[in-house]
Amino acid sequence: MMRGHIEKLKRPKIETSTYRNDCAYGLRLFDFSIFRRLVVVALLIGVGIGEVAAADTTVLVADRYVAPDGTIKSDILIVVANGRISRIVPEEPEGVDAKPGVVDHYPGAVVCPGLIDVRSAVGAYGSNQEEAFAIDPGASAIELVDRNHPVFRAAAVAGITSVLLMPGDGNLISGAAAVVKTVVVDGKGARRDSRTSSSRTSRSRSSGRRGVPGVVRDDGPLVFSLGQSPLRFDRAPTSRGGAVAMLRESLRKAKDGVGHQRLVDFVGGRLDGLVVCDEAMDVDAAVNLFGGMNLSLTLVFTGAASDVSAGLSDVFRATATGPYDYTMSPNALSHAAALAKSGNLVALVARAPGGAPDGLRVTAALAARYGLDASLARSAMTFSAARAVGVADRIGSIEQGKDADFVIFSDDPLRLDARVLAVYVDGVRVYSRELEETP
Repeated sequence: MMRGHIEKLKRPKIETSTYRNDCAYGLRLFDFSIFRRLVVVALLIGVGIGEVAAADTTVLVADRYVAPDGTIKSDILIVVANGRISRIVPEEPEGVDAKPGVVDHYPGAVVCPGLIDVRSAVGAYGSNQEEAFAIDPGASAIELVDRNHPVFRAAAVAGITSVLLMPGDGNLISGAAAVVKTVVVDGKGARRDSRTSSSRTSRSRSSGRRGVPGVVRDDGPLVFSLGQSPLRFDRAPTSRGGAVAMLRESLRKAKDGVGHQRLVDFVGGRLDGLVVCDEAMDVDAAVNLFGGMNLSLTLVFTGAASDVSAGLSDVFRATATGPYDYTMSPNALSHAAALAKSGNLVALVARAPGGAPDGLRVTAALAARYGLDASLARSAMTFSAARAVGVADRIGSIEQGKDADFVIFSDDPLRLDARVLAVYVDGVRVYSRELEETP
């Protein structure tokens, strides 16, 4: 379906060597660089010929990878143990002593951190917002997740390994969002498709529901909405001015310790927030409302005004924008670039399941086509996205100690003709294009 659109995009500049295809008439020519990396695996990891290896360790070898800053660099060997990144070779060769049970080699491919959609309603069932009250900080998105929903599978196959699930934006304060993985892997490394379990393991390092497989965090950010969506004819607020007044009063009371504990924690700087704004006037209202409070806030701007960029970094830690498509104006498609040029940390949004599963990559490719640096576009789907929702300590980049969530692309993920070859969640390969089935 995307093939007809590929020619509309210029090929983004790639910072590394050109993709190599050493296949001729179905036979791969001998490549000494491949041989060298496999020798490194044997020497550094200590696996001899015929030696029985530990079954809980995996080594990934690829020609290129997406670094935390979004650039594409050459040659990587990743050691995965117990669902986390144990070592990265050759950047960190010292002390590598694990014995791999599996060596997955992807010649010519690009290893990318799992993609993250920072505004999603994937798997939500029923109404995901309170209809009677405009201010409902006690609601939790994690309670509305159906992990059996097939859209999770579709997102994972497209390379999205984590999503921020949000309550509906029809309230001024909608409750706590949650970051979950699109595939649940239990503590034994098995794929599990049941709803979020209450069982506990020792692996999780996230805040919120610690140890629950598939949950990165369930305690926030706390979601605020400004714009047309929270306005109702049958309850307050009925106007934008009334909405701002209600929020200001709620924040004032929370400073005095009155109200729901989440809101008290938010104004006290112990809980981060996410503010959804429809139009430029709503962004101005949010800046006036939250400016000077020194809070950890992310702005989600759904409008199309590219001039909404200056001064945002003084109030918001990051700004999320998107999704983009081919029908949008150049002014709207250049918004991500304008945000970055003004010093804002940029994250991109696909709003799954509202669009196609590859909508996040389409958004990033269009943002790059209309001025966003290619490295920032890649980071906006990975590391910057993780920073925007407070989970960069666990996901979003290929770094030692983080969750082993990867997508193997045949080429630069900004190229829409690049295919998803494999997807790993918590070190387990949950999708393989070659096998066309989950292991």
